[in-house]
Amino acid sequence: MYKYLLSFIVLAGLFLLWSYLGIAQTGIHADLARDLNELSNIWIGKIVWLGPMTSANFHASPLYYYLLFPGLVLSGGNGLSLIPSHAFFAALALGLFACFQLKKTFLGAILVILAIGLSRWWIDSSSFPWNGHMYPDFC
Repeated sequence: MYKYLLSFIVLAGLFLLWSYLGIAQTGIHADLARDLNELSNIWIGKIVWLGPMTSANFHASPLYYYLLFPGLVLSGGNGLSLIPSHAFFAALALGLFACFQLKKTFLGAILVILAIGLSRWWIDSSSFPWNGHMYPDFC
């Protein structure tokens, strides 16, 4: 029981770190503006059929926008809600990893979670709310 509580505390701390860094460092960006535009379309009841474009100019699934929408609703329409939404999915991904690893070894699981969660590429993908940064969470 204690190992699950400690892993939750570690993940909650990482979530707060990612959210803080994202809010502190995010500026106006074309991808962020496009994401907010598509989320505002969902807000007013329009169906979004295409997701963000990949580097090869193919549209990805619109599931991306619908996953971010509950955070927008919970925040009352605040555009910065995209950052904690991204951080939530990053914590969820590491949390699922932790659930599988905690059955084997406790200290190893916590160290791996911290190593991944504090690495620069994971902080970037968890903190910055534009299109391609949520893909590592799903992988």
